Amino acid sequence: MHARVTVAALTIGASALAGCSSPPPDEPPPAYTVTRRIDSGNYIDIEVAVDRNHRLRDVFDRVLADNAGSSGYFITITCGADGPNNMRALALGKMATDEAGAYYTGLLSAGMYRFDPVRGASCP
Repeated sequence: MHARVTVAALTIGASALAGCSSPPPDEPPPAYTVTRRIDSGNYIDIEVAVDRNHRLRDVFDRVLADNAGSSGYFITITCGADGPNNMRALALGKMATDEAGAYYTGLLSAGMYRFDPVRGASCP
């Protein structure tokens, strides 16, 4: 019986912690602002800023969808909020839409991507 109480307490505690750090599921991802865009002809290097660091993977997906057309992408998501974390990198990603994109991004093949949140980064 003691083990059941402990497991239940851990489950409730984990749920409470998850609820504190996660936005509601129906909340849209933060809007982004393009702060830099370099189109080399073979790939696009895009830097965007957001005001908070949640749902960054959704931001990455939206940036890709809004900029479709190149063979490879490098995307940097930074903090755009005023304060000590302004312009700090929150996540880095890249995607290859074809074999040339795979070559320029260093990914193995077309259709591959890599998305890496920056550990410990916060915004604002």
